[in-house]
Amino acid sequence: MARYRLRITTLSEVHIGSGQTLRRDFEFTVHEGRFYRLSVPRLLQRYEQEKLPAGVLDRLTRVPPAQWLDPSDFRDRELFPYVLMGDPRVGEVRAFIKDPWFRPYVPGSSLKGALRTVILWSIWREHREQITLDRLGRRREWAGQPIERTWLGRDPHHDLLRALRIRDGDPMDPDSAMTVVRAVVQVGSRQAAPLALEALRPGVSFTAILQIDDRLLELGERQLGWACLLYT
Repeated sequence: MARYRLRITTLSEVHIGSGQTLRRDFEFTVHEGRFYRLSVPRLLQRYEQEKLPAGVLDRLTRVPPAQWLDPSDFRDRELFPYVLMGDPRVGEVRAFIKDPWFRPYVPGSSLKGALRTVILWSIWREHREQITLDRLGRRREWAGQPIERTWLGRDPHHDLLRALRIRDGDPMDPDSAMTVVRAVVQVGSRQAAPLALEALRPGVSFTAILQIDDRLLELGERQLGWACLLYT
């Protein structure tokens, strides 16, 4: 199996969502123009260790965690898994995908999807085959599926890129790798409300491992019809 170590650098901001939405004053707060990601368990642990009078901790849990903080608390990095430059200026921020230690990473599935697009674009540039509306899928999410099946295999079992495996990118330091950006979604002639996103900064580099299964390629040439795909 051929194995390659990739060094990848972002050219612009990149957002890969975890599905989590961070709420102001609950999961994050802003202080002096910086975005502070809150760790509520660490806050609770600190107050428990201080042996507060009966009822004080109970009253604290009735208000947003950001309101527990004093200005001096922002110097205690134990309370904040990461700190980013910028103020999202909205109440919610869509989180970037991270490991359990709050370190952002790029999933192998995202990298493989990007490579899939590059490969298909390269094939199209070589063949210059006309793409008409009747060759596009009816759903936006699957618009390119008929073309993918033509050039990469008729179904997932016969897909040429089954032989390509990419591991998740190495985790990165959140403070230096991420930023908070605002985006506006354009829907036809209308603009939706601005969104705030955690994103990788431009110029951030990370490594990932790519493997090509030579045995599967040989099997695919003989039994799955990959020969015509590899040599067209």
